[in-house]
Amino acid sequence: MSMFTLQTLGLILAAGLIGVLIGWLLRSFFCRGQSTTGGRANLSGSTATGSVSTSASMSKTTAAAGVAGVAAATAAVAASSKAVSGSVSGAVDNVTANASGKIDAAMDATSGAASSAVSGAVDSAANATSNVTGAIAGGVAAVGAAGIAAANSNASSSVASRTTSGTSTSAAKTSSSGTFFSCNDIHSYYGESYIIQGVSFEVKEGEIIALLGRNGAGKTTTLRSIARADDPQLNAGEIWLDGKPLHNMKAHEAAQLGVCLVPEDRRIIPGLTVDENLQIAQIAEPVGWDIERIYDHFPRLRERKNQEGITLSGGEQQMLAVARALARDIKLLLLDEPYEGLAPVIVKEIEDILQDIKKLGITTILVEQNAVAALRLADRAIILDTGLIVFDGTAQEVLDNEQLRNDYLAI
Repeated sequence: MSMFTLQTLGLILAAGLIGVLIGWLLRSFFCRGQSTTGGRANLSGSTATGSVSTSASMSKTTAAAGVAGVAAATAAVAASSKAVSGSVSGAVDNVTANASGKIDAAMDATSGAASSAVSGAVDSAANATSNVTGAIAGGVAAVGAAGIAAANSNASSSVASRTTSGTSTSAAKTSSSGTFFSCNDIHSYYGESYIIQGVSFEVKEGEIIALLGRNGAGKTTTLRSIARADDPQLNAGEIWLDGKPLHNMKAHEAAQLGVCLVPEDRRIIPGLTVDENLQIAQIAEPVGWDIERIYDHFPRLRERKNQEGITLSGGEQQMLAVARALARDIKLLLLDEPYEGLAPVIVKEIEDILQDIKKLGITTILVEQNAVAALRLADRAIILDTGLIVFDGTAQEVLDNEQLRNDYLAI
């Protein structure tokens, strides 16, 4: 449609231009004729008048034809413009109509999809809410059932503990047998390594316990669990001292309560003298023996009071470690391998010191590889094997039972 209109417009414009050109050529021709006949002034007036009249008439005719051509061209241009405008308007209307239809269809589709999605989401949410409600109800029922079962189990255990000599927490706290310290089913780990696997025992006030067993049996781990060291992790069980729950305490809290661990490596503070190592133990309350009393029981330390602690011999460092523990007000002394690496003569000196501690009535748990020496000092013996207690009885029983020593203590 648009191409046809443009072609028509071109033809009309060409026709108009040709008409104007013809008129201009005719006018030029007759103007040159007038110049030629102008020299012939003697021609008759009628002839001249007729020629001029004829030329003027032809010029008017030609001019009129040119004007008519221009007018026709103008009209054609107007018509073409109108046609083009109509075509463009029609095309715009068609595009608008098509776009509007597609938009409406898209909106309808979107609306339908959105409605469907919203409806589906609402249905899903309703189903999820129903499921959660059902799960909560089931959980409440399960918890209630578990609580009832646990209550029945606890009641049964409580009755059993009243009729037997069990080691439950309530029995440990209310026992009239003089229990001062107790471990109740403790479980300790080093990372993923399961070391102490349900150890339970009791200690009376002033009693000395020899905790024995082969290397790796869990002796040091038990001491560190009691002292509430960061390692191992106590994952289950209870530890009570004089009615206080050690299992709920950090190491410094247990130390303030009176628990003192003398580790195997002694932990003498470098850069400090013997005297300074003792004084630093008494910076905070509660304070135990005064320094002079300590020197009275450890005369060798008095002789070396101004010597740097880590320059002492192994036996003297062990004396300093025990003396530093006595500088605190201790309720429970934990000794880890006090005879380790010492010459027999020094072992005898340490034994004498520990005998003095026993006479003073300080409750002590002693871990020692030298089983015979430990048993001579102890009131009772507990033997561990792979994290479990395999014997709990008097020290004399172990000394008298060679088979027992061979089974669990011989290397």
